[in-house]
Amino acid sequence: MKKVFLFVWILLTEAINMNQGFNTLFAQGLGSSWSSVGYTLYRPDGRSYLQVAKEDLPEKMLWENASLACAAMGNGWRLPTRNELDMMYRQLYKQGKGNFKPYWYWSKSQYVMHMHFGSGFVSNDFYSQFNEFNVRAVRNIP
Repeated sequence: MKKVFLFVWILLTEAINMNQGFNTLFAQGLGSSWSSVGYTLYRPDGRSYLQVAKEDLPEKMLWENASLACAAMGNGWRLPTRNELDMMYRQLYKQGKGNFKPYWYWSKSQYVMHMHFGSGFVSNDFYSQFNEFNVRAVRNIP
């Protein structure tokens, strides 16, 4: 029984370590480049991954309105995932790129997750869905 428990513990520990390492590499990536549409973020392998709109939407919004506003832009624009917000924070905001405000930004998380770009703090407080936060649209690059 002890051998089985030890084996399972080792597997879980390795899986957690691999996932944390992947998320760190994924968030750090290899940098960004700029075009007239916005910024392109890159994966650690150097392939382009995500296009980030060059500006925030003009007004702060509730989460549901933010999601609809991004989709209404067409061409695959949407709210960023939690990991994509982290990439934007590390590859753009922390490098002085993207003209981000040091305030809260929405993600597309089902848990209404948002990130404070001034501190990098992430929250998924249930009541936050009733607040208006900044919105930056993203879209996948095939």
